[in-house]
Amino acid sequence: MPATEPSGLTTDLYKTMERVFAQEAGKTVTIPYMSRGATDGSFLRAKGMAVYGVPVFLRNGTESRAHGNDERIKVTTLYEGTVLLKKIVDAVVLAQ
Repeated sequence: MPATEPSGLTTDLYKTMERVFAQEAGKTVTIPYMSRGATDGSFLRAKGMAVYGVPVFLRNGTESRAHGNDERIKVTTLYEGTVLLKKIVDAVVLAQ
């Protein structure tokens, strides 16, 4: 994987995500963080594209089933995360 700099915190996409998250939960703060593991994002960043991992599909409780044979999330979590992701995409499209 190519070594790349992290995506900026001043891009239109990042600012849009901040606005959408603030509208959803009120007084939220969007902060960058680094997750362990790998992502295809470094290939996109190497081509000049900003890439952000948005944790909208949160785990249920303290169970960690990520990438296991029994990986799963609640249907409500899938629905709510999808709605939030759509709001981000819609806000970006409307801003153009």
